[in-house]
Amino acid sequence: MRYPVLLSLVFAASAVAAPAPTGVDALSADDVTKAVAALKQSFVRPDALSDTDLGRATLQGLLDRLAPEATLETGTAGAGAATPFHAEDFGGKTGYLRLGALANVNMARQTLEEWSGSGVGAVVLDLRATPPSSDYDGAANLAALFCAKGSEMFSLTAGKGRTIPGADSGDGQTRTFTAEADPVFKGVLVVLVDGETAEAAEAVAATLQKCAKAMVVGDKTAGRMFDYSDVPLDGATLRLAVARVILPDGREPGENGLEPDISVGLGASSKTELMASITSKGIDSVTEEYDRPHLNETALAAGRNPELDELEAEQSGVKPPEPLIDRQLERALDLVTSISIFQQRDK
Repeated sequence: MRYPVLLSLVFAASAVAAPAPTGVDALSADDVTKAVAALKQSFVRPDALSDTDLGRATLQGLLDRLAPEATLETGTAGAGAATPFHAEDFGGKTGYLRLGALANVNMARQTLEEWSGSGVGAVVLDLRATPPSSDYDGAANLAALFCAKGSEMFSLTAGKGRTIPGADSGDGQTRTFTAEADPVFKGVLVVLVDGETAEAAEAVAATLQKCAKAMVVGDKTAGRMFDYSDVPLDGATLRLAVARVILPDGREPGENGLEPDISVGLGASSKTELMASITSKGIDSVTEEYDRPHLNETALAAGRNPELDELEAEQSGVKPPEPLIDRQLERALDLVTSISIFQQRDK
């Protein structure tokens, strides 16, 4: 009989997969109390264990264990101006939509309505410049522009003893956001995210990936899909997660963040510079490939060699600045083009 041996192997593998706790985690509650009491009574430097020091150590330990659901931020939480709203029709068939703050959702609605009536069949929704916030009403309003009527988009669930405004559960701890109207836009949707896409903006990306079949492009998101409450302190702010986002399939992306469907880095360019260039010059300014200097008839007629000139400049330390190229946006536009080609073939 081999079954007992197989069962033993299964149980052994389970034991390996779940290692026993070590260090402080291995102590019982009584042992923790006993160890702290011993430190306070017998440590060689009693001045290092004042009530304030113990309190700081406790707070730091909790922050280390609970991050990113609890963080201590210096200055004002959520400081920083949002990148301005920007909408651009790219080639007559693709729209680029950068919301900036989630409060601009009505501007996004008007733009999508115009595009839907003018033949734009694909939209690149850029969430990389949307600042972190707990504006989950704004997140739901934005996602609803793309989700089918009646779709459950996401839920906010709080812990015991706390209620959520607008909760639809009997205990007041859960609020489910549902698309209440027909979508404004029904075409191809690509969502751009990066490591700074956090909180409500993360919920938008995760929701659209499911309910609107959006392709998510960029870097893994920040992993802070929580509703935070800010506790002001002297010179700092304690940010506490008071509710977590749950997707309709039961997943809680939370601190794990959202993995993009197509992972691609930003490239060498600064995101701040890229966003400023898009605002002032349009997306062409950050998606056109750089044409390196090369020998041609014009250069020959002038008695110059651009390739040699560039090499000499680099060797002398006078290197021209790198062009602004948004690799993530380029990949999103390439994806839209590929999908459009296949759609035309199907027709």
